[in-house]
Amino acid sequence: MIIFSDGGFGPKTGGYGSFKVENDDGTDYALIRLVYDDFICTNNRAEYQTLLEALQYCQHKGFKDIHIFIDSQLVARQLSHKYKIRNKQLAVFAEKIWLIIDTIDNIEIQHVPRKVLVEKVGH
Repeated sequence: MIIFSDGGFGPKTGGYGSFKVENDDGTDYALIRLVYDDFICTNNRAEYQTLLEALQYCQHKGFKDIHIFIDSQLVARQLSHKYKIRNKQLAVFAEKIWLIIDTIDNIEIQHVPRKVLVEKVGH
């Protein structure tokens, strides 16, 4: 399965996120939109929270081979242990994500340009 995940924060809207799930042949499987009613949210927190929800969705569906595309280079590198996670709140999200990753047979998280996600999830 292919996952496109993006989260963000707007000062008037709060946190938001979307993830799109596609079959390996590129056909649509699901598009999920999320709203985080938390005005202390940050872009990075929304990215992590959306990715966590995408992985929970995949775990619930029993997907075992997942390729994830995100536009946050920071999150991609933190989750691959190339960067340290200094923010305690983000570290909690990362720990939850790693626990799910451990249950998946084959998973890859890849950074892509923002325009890819705009095309796939609409923001």
